[in-house]
Parts: sequence; C-alpha cells; structure tokens
Amino acid sequence: MNEQPPIGSNPGDEQRFRVAYLVAGFIRQSLTEAEHLELDEWVTASMDNQRLFERMIDEKNIDAGLKQLQSIDAKAALKKLKAKIDKPVRQKASVRSLWAYVAAAMVIVLVMIGFLMIGNRKEHIVKPDLITQSSDIPPGTNLATLTTADGSVIRLDSVKIGALNLHSNEVITKLDSGQLAYEANPSLVSHVDLYNTLTVPAGGQYKLVLPDGSRVWLNAASSLKYPIAFAGNKRTVELSGEGYFEVTKDPAHPFEVRAGGSLVQVLGTHFNVNAYANEPQVRVVLAEGSVKLNNTTILKPGEEGSVDGSGSVKTTQADVESTLAWTKGQFIFKQAPLDAVMRQVERWYNCEVIFDANITDHFNASASRNVPVSKLLHFLEGTGTVHFRITDRRITVMK
Repeated sequence: MNEQPPIGSNPGDEQRFRVAYLVAGFIRQSLTEAEHLELDEWVTASMDNQRLFERMIDEKNIDAGLKQLQSIDAKAALKKLKAKIDKPVRQKASVRSLWAYVAAAMVIVLVMIGFLMIGNRKEHIVKPDLITQSSDIPPGTNLATLTTADGSVIRLDSVKIGALNLHSNEVITKLDSGQLAYEANPSLVSHVDLYNTLTVPAGGQYKLVLPDGSRVWLNAASSLKYPIAFAGNKRTVELSGEGYFEVTKDPAHPFEVRAGGSLVQVLGTHFNVNAYANEPQVRVVLAEGSVKLNNTTILKPGEEGSVDGSGSVKTTQADVESTLAWTKGQFIFKQAPLDAVMRQVERWYNCEVIFDANITDHFNASASRNVPVSKLLHFLEGTGTVHFRITDRRITVMK
C-alpha cells in the first residue's frame, strides 16, 4: 500500500479542510461523481486514512457530535478551530499529537455538517432508508469442517483448542479458534494415498498448516483436499474456491495446487489462487517467489495469471493489495465491477444477492470484513449510483 501522510500529520490546511468537505458531502449524499472519486482516492491511499474515514462516518460519533453542536455557533466554532490547527505540525509527530489532529479533523467535519444543516434548515442527516439495523447481516467468522480419510466429519468450531482425538497416527492440533496444524509423522509416509479435506462454508474462513509446514488460508465457500503425509516426488493438493498459500521450500519435492482444471507448480513461494466455480476465470496472483501455470507460463512477483476455459493463460500486472486484502480482514475494491463485489459479499456474509437493475459502474471502496453488511453497502451507496434492500439474508441491488 502506498502510505501517504494521514490527515493531521500534514500541516497542509487546505488538505484537511478539503477532506472534511468531502466526508461531509459523503454523509449528506451531495457529492458529485468527480468528488466521489477524489474521496475514494484519499480513503484507499493508506490504512490511516481508511480508519479515520470510518471513524468520521460512524453514526454514533456523528450523533454525539451533533448533540454538542446544537448549542454552538457553527461559523464561530469553525473559525476558532481553524485558527487552532493553523500552527505548524512537526513532520515526525508523536502518536498523541497525531490522534489529537485526527480528533480535530473529526470535529471539523461535525462543525461543517452542522453548518451545512443549519444553512439548509435540516434537522437531521440524510441516511439511506433501505438498509436498517433490524435486517442487517453479521460478518463471517472462523468456521470449517474436517473430513478425515475414514469418512469422519469434525466440526472444528465445536472442538476444544488442543490435539484432536483421532483413530489414527495423525497428529493434528487446533491452534486457536481459526487454525489447524499437522505435524510431520514419518510413520504415515506409507499412507500417502489417504486424504483429509478441510471445508469452509459460506460465511466462514480458516487457516491450515500442512504436514510439510506450508500454510494455507482458506476463504469462504472453499475447500482443500490434501494427503495426511507428503511422500514421493511431489506435494499435491486440490483446491476449490479461494486459498492463499505460503509454501515451505523443498526443491526436491515441488508443491502443486490443482484448482478449477488448472495446475500451479511451485518450489517455495507466496501466492493466491481464486478458483470459484462462479468466477469467469481461475486467477493466480504471485506475491513472492515464482510459480508455473499449466506447465507453460511462469509468473513473477506482482503478476497475475488468468486461465480461461480452454486452459490458455493471460499474464497481467496484479493488484496484490486488493487480492490479498481478505487474508488481512479487509475488503479493498479498486475499480471493481459491482457483480464481482457482490459475489464476495454473497460468500462472506452467506447471503443471496439479486439484481433488480443492470449497473455497469465500477467501484472504489475499502472496509473491514468484521463489519455488518450494511456498513459495506453504505459505502457503495455513497456513490449515488446504486441502492440496496436487505430482507432476511437476501440483498436486492437497485438503482
């Protein structure tokens, strides 16, 4: 991510007030398309900007600020606050002074909102009326089932942290609420034809440490089939859905991922494979190392390989940050088609999405994956080009 100085750590008064104006307009749903793009660029420029944006549009913070503003002369308060923050700020500000300016920026927004509301004789901020708390959908969590070679099915959210009690020589440990780990066991090498499968439902996610020490992050609606021990010349696993891999280096035993009819071959590297059945292509994004797709195309770090139905591979520059955002608990959309965005929403929130309109706009947005779906949809509605209605676990997309 390109880390730019967050608002408050830069003495530029014009930037602070410009962002305040844009955020106020976002909340009041009065921004032009160009202003929306300007705000999107600022929000996605750094995690500090994103966190500040989320705090400034939080309804609790706004409501609390507006109560205080009822007895304040908005023009006088804005002028007084502006005078206070006009003093130069050291380039290397302390954490305390940084967040003091963050607080100041929030107050600026509140004062501006109050002034704009008073000027327009409005008693409350306009909020989307299609998304309500009563019909909200909570985010996904750590959920998975383990199907062992003998057909036993174990719900991992229902077992305690520690070693799993299995009728085999496998050493499997639940490390925490969302991670399972295998220990290498030489006595199992003769059982290389025995496979376990980790299945993550819609609305879930899970991590896995394979017997060779390789780490796998599984996204919602995904599964990984793997041997209980790696033996022979190759380490082969089968993926359905999406997984991020950090493969332990072992040149003598190449690692292979079979997914959606495609083959990813590696020695030791970090990469993401998106092979959902309802996605138009299998997409492999390389973060570190080197991989070969379908025995033909070698990817370099920062590249994406897209595999179509015929097996042909197309290589482009990847947006690694957006691709791997899910592994860090984030949604990051950059010029993303709405249908692609909503497919992620369906999987993570375990819901159904219905389109009542053909919306061709592309969207820029970022949000935590730990927020209810209404929060994410609110960001998208801010563009003014799309609206949503939530009914039970169904989201209807409208103009």
